[in-house]
Amino acid sequence: MGSKTKSSGAISTNLKLVLISIVLISLLCIVGRYFWYVKYDVPYKNFKDSEATAVPLFIAHNEKVYSEVPPPPGVKETNKSESTASVQHGVVLQITYEIENSDMNTIMNYYEKLFLSKKWEKYELRPKIDYAYYQDTSCFEILGSSPSSSGKSEYLVFIYQDYFDQSFSPKIKKIPFPPIGLHEFGETQFVRCPPFLDAP
Repeated sequence: MGSKTKSSGAISTNLKLVLISIVLISLLCIVGRYFWYVKYDVPYKNFKDSEATAVPLFIAHNEKVYSEVPPPPGVKETNKSESTASVQHGVVLQITYEIENSDMNTIMNYYEKLFLSKKWEKYELRPKIDYAYYQDTSCFEILGSSPSSSGKSEYLVFIYQDYFDQSFSPKIKKIPFPPIGLHEFGETQFVRCPPFLDAP
């Protein structure tokens, strides 16, 4: 009888220890999850909500620049779309032009004369093929040229705004890492203008 009592007592003690361990581990997980939620999830959600409000305003600003910069003679617009990469914050308006009765040098000269007359600054991203013009927080980038599906040459225009420096930009400036790095995979990027500026 005595050994049975001792055995059942040992089992009861072991069971209590197991239950206490489960409770402690559960509490630790709850506390850890709460810490993660407050420290990372909430700031990230606030950032994304702020960004969602700003996106239509970025688009409208891009469209305004687009409407104020007529293309040069001898080209035809073939595609226009708003785009962002999966790990990119900001909106880029991309326009494709097919070169019909012109050449790339004439086109580049047209844009240079137009933008410099409007007091925009010029920046050479890649010599002879990729130029950006910028004013305040707006950028107009010209990348050309390459053959289109029809065999004609084409060039690309990218219009974008500095992500952080618009009046409507997300106000959370210290968001990049963490928590963005803990919520997004890959290299997070922010659209910047001028394009050679590093992200904060």
